[in-house]
Amino acid sequence: MVVRSNEGENLSASLAIGRQQLSGFYVWDVGSDLVFSCEGTAKLFGLEPSAAHRGLPVSSFFDLIHPDDRERMREATLAGTEGVFRYQYRIVRAPDDGVTVRTVGCRFADGRGSPIRHVGTIAALDGVSADVTIDIIDHCLAAYELAQGSGKPMMQYLIGMALLEAGFDVARSR
Repeated sequence: MVVRSNEGENLSASLAIGRQQLSGFYVWDVGSDLVFSCEGTAKLFGLEPSAAHRGLPVSSFFDLIHPDDRERMREATLAGTEGVFRYQYRIVRAPDDGVTVRTVGCRFADGRGSPIRHVGTIAALDGVSADVTIDIIDHCLAAYELAQGSGKPMMQYLIGMALLEAGFDVARSR
């Protein structure tokens, strides 16, 4: 099995969470269909933290995605290719108890390109004010992904530097 990753993409995905309230992280092992998560992620979904730490079926998480977002998320997650991902959707833990979240992470694939693992962070967006730095980071991430396949290493380097500067800006504002 060959797992390819790009250090720049991992750094970029980490920066993209920006000033949002980070709730937690998770790892989805696609082969076993189990999601392993920290206490913060489990609580955000209304799941038992100790069970989530040991691993829960991915359906335990998908079943809590708002019905209007669920199919879109299922298709995006299963059809995606290796690399950085960013999703925004709603979680419904109980009637009148929902939250909008954003997940940012990296999808890893085997030598045939089949997804084997998703590693990501999740942040609750409700009540979080939008910040222009987050918008800049999102646009830089998109540009960075395009530059990777362009054969223009200087362009990729410069966009990476912009992402680094945006990360420093986020760190200074905390």
